[in-house]
Amino acid sequence: MFRILFWTTLLGAIDELIQYLWITISYSEYLDFNDILVNMPGGAAGVLIYYGSSRPHQLPASRPPRLELFTALVLSSAIMLGVHTERVVTTPKVKVPAGGFVRDKGEAATLRFYLQRTVPPRYASYNQSPYRGQYWILDPASGIALTLLGGVLFGVLVRQAIQIRPD
Repeated sequence: MFRILFWTTLLGAIDELIQYLWITISYSEYLDFNDILVNMPGGAAGVLIYYGSSRPHQLPASRPPRLELFTALVLSSAIMLGVHTERVVTTPKVKVPAGGFVRDKGEAATLRFYLQRTVPPRYASYNQSPYRGQYWILDPASGIALTLLGGVLFGVLVRQAIQIRPD
């Protein structure tokens, strides 16, 4: 079940990235970590609905999630390297064009990817909603941490529920 939740959440994050880069470029100002976080409990709900009525012996075999751990390690390493080398930037100093990619002028001409496009920054602040007052915009570190925490809690709680569930 952890595997399904992992891939569902990762595909949801990729969908959010595609929206920021391509689909919503006319009005989107930041990569939305709120939506990435909300995709995780949605995936968890789908897993629970699908496997909720199964007996423990009918659940998929639980082996170590090697592929998922390797994928998470590669992705987190690439993101950390991008942030460290400043090719992935969370806060722009000037307004960034739609899509979030900017090539620096000069000899190096470094291509940078900005997670938000506006000045002043939008992350870690309240935004006015057109329908329901204000909402908090998660910054990348908080959004990723909360998503990982939710996934780990889901895995622990499901494992405990399977172990104590009567046949």
